[in-house]
Amino acid sequence: MLKRDAKPQSTVTTILARNPCMGSIALETRTGRVISEDNADTTIHPGNLVQMMGMLILMEKIQAGDLRLSDTITIPAAATAAGGSPFRLRPNERYTVDDLFFGLALESAGDAAAALAIHASGSVDSFVSAMNRRASKLGMKATRFSTLLGAGASGGQEPDMSTVRDLSILARELLKYPDVLRYTSCRERTFREGTLTIRNHNPLLESLKGCDGLAAGVSRIGGFSIVATAVFDGRRVLAIVAGALDRNTRNAMATDLLTKGSAAGNTAGKVPAAANTAPAAFATPARPDVPRSKPPSPAVQITSDTAAGDRAQAFLKDQKLDWGRPIRVLKTPTNWYRVEFRPAEQGRERVLLVNPENGNAEMPGAR
Repeated sequence: MLKRDAKPQSTVTTILARNPCMGSIALETRTGRVISEDNADTTIHPGNLVQMMGMLILMEKIQAGDLRLSDTITIPAAATAAGGSPFRLRPNERYTVDDLFFGLALESAGDAAAALAIHASGSVDSFVSAMNRRASKLGMKATRFSTLLGAGASGGQEPDMSTVRDLSILARELLKYPDVLRYTSCRERTFREGTLTIRNHNPLLESLKGCDGLAAGVSRIGGFSIVATAVFDGRRVLAIVAGALDRNTRNAMATDLLTKGSAAGNTAGKVPAAANTAPAAFATPARPDVPRSKPPSPAVQITSDTAAGDRAQAFLKDQKLDWGRPIRVLKTPTNWYRVEFRPAEQGRERVLLVNPENGNAEMPGAR
């Protein structure tokens, strides 16, 4: 149970958490159609759900070629002061962007987030400013970021503010990069030659079949929150619960929203303002039969992997679709597989995405 501090240390004392929660929303990610919502525009403290914006900016920099997963970062002293991390990074240690991204996604590691921010933008403050600019462009009108991981309301910092509707806009944008699910679906990862293991904070990865992201956490002033997503029969559903007083209520509500969403079909609802156009480097059509507007990124590599093609065909069989044999399998920068089939009429391409972590396949339109 979240404890309400009798004597808060910061100048901001409002605790935004209640029973059962401050706000919730469930929607279909491809269309943005809302399946269920409750107090979706109520102000919340998002806590470390803030990390989704950091992940989005990093993915956009990777797509633009400004950042590579193989880049090696020499840990600056400023990053080690961030704390709140199982890494306990030391100055001048060396990690790849890929390694630190796992630390950010699985454990909300403060020092990993700071090292990535400094590497990408020169300083933590510059990165947070970029987070706010991106939120504004996405139309997240009720959102203000002050920190990398929602650790505000301490040391005089203002708390991060948002709403579950704004977070749904952010989550949909992030899911346009299916490669991010390589991190958010990973349950644990080892570092330092097997001497350090970090584990994912998202409990729904274990308890709900099909769940593969995105973020979960708790803060002293914001309660227990989660952004969860899962694929049901090729259709991706998103559920957000924010400001619960305990983790069990949060988890049960998110599971219930996703389960109801899986059965809701094309239930109509209010569409969040996020654009639905995939970024260029990971570009896939909104539907598997819609022409691709841009060619694959040069970072995408052709591979002879047959398991991905076989898994894609098994998925099509389950969906009672016959697209024939794959004509090409592409490996994306973070190891997802893009399986391409012979185009349909008028040159409309057919594509499936295959997750290497769990073998799940989905149509790009399900994201």
